[in-house]
Amino acid sequence: MPLVPTPSRRRGSSPRRRPRPESPPLREGRGQRDELTSSLELVPQSATVSERDLTGYVRDLARALGWRRYHTWLAKHSPGGFPDEVLVRPPRLVFAELKSERGVLTLDQEGWLEALRQVAGGDVYVWRPPDMDEIARVLR
Repeated sequence: MPLVPTPSRRRGSSPRRRPRPESPPLREGRGQRDELTSSLELVPQSATVSERDLTGYVRDLARALGWRRYHTWLAKHSPGGFPDEVLVRPPRLVFAELKSERGVLTLDQEGWLEALRQVAGGDVYVWRPPDMDEIARVLR
C-alpha cells in the first residue's frame, strides 16, 4: 500500500488569514498634503496613532515620492533591533525605526541605530506620530 501524505488542509487552499486593510488610493486633484496623509484618513483624530498606522503612512509616502522600501515582514528570524524601514532613493539612504508615541527603544535597537549613525552616507531616524511633518520633509 503506497504512502500518501495527508495534508492538514485541502490541496490548493491557503490558510485563513484576516484580510489586510487596503490603503485608500491617492486621488487626483487634491493637495499634496492630503495625498501624503491619505493612509491616516481612516484614523479618528482622537485615537492614538499606532506604530502600524505610522508604518502605513511611511509606506504610502515613500511609494508616492519614488523611494524603494524594505520592511521586514516577519522579524522572527532577523537580527533583533534592526530598524523597521530602509528607504533608498539615490543618492539617499534612510534607516528609520518607527515607534508609537509611548514606544521605547530596546537596547538592541539603540545598538543598531548607533552603529548605523557611524556609517557615512546614511541618515538614521527614530520617527513617532508627532514627527509626520518631519517625515514628509525628509522624504521629499
